[in-house]
Amino acid sequence: MNKRVLIVSTGGTILSSGDSPIQLTNYTCRGTTIKDVLGNADWAEDINLDCREIFTIPSSRITYKHWKKLIEFLNEEIRQEDVMGAVVAHGTDTLEESAFFANLFLKTDKPVVFTGAMRPNTALGSDGALNLFNSVQIVLNSTSAKRGVLICLNGKISEARLTTK
Repeated sequence: MNKRVLIVSTGGTILSSGDSPIQLTNYTCRGTTIKDVLGNADWAEDINLDCREIFTIPSSRITYKHWKKLIEFLNEEIRQEDVMGAVVAHGTDTLEESAFFANLFLKTDKPVVFTGAMRPNTALGSDGALNLFNSVQIVLNSTSAKRGVLICLNGKISEARLTTK
């Protein structure tokens, strides 16, 4: 059976695009999907990336209603036997708050990793694809289980319950 990693997209800079590679402000979400961000990453054959888009909004606009929808979705999907864990692609404005909320209400020992990007997908030095790649590696690492919700940004891993921005 293939390993399945759930990648849940909620919006934010990680899904954003600008008009040029040097546009680092005033970019927008306009049709970019999480699969576009992942690009041509060389994944192992036995890994199935199950990409789902729950909503696409700037994280500064996330409300309790969005958190509830995300947690209900994750609790339902992650309990399936073939799911190794989940990566949540999220805007960085409220990533720590959403990850903390998830840490309180998710009912799983499987790894759940929140990640985002500081630069849009079209920018020089965009960090979204590498943050996603690293987050999937965390989910696949057996030592990540039973650690609560984690955050992976800029090559660093932290626990949601201990993270501040």
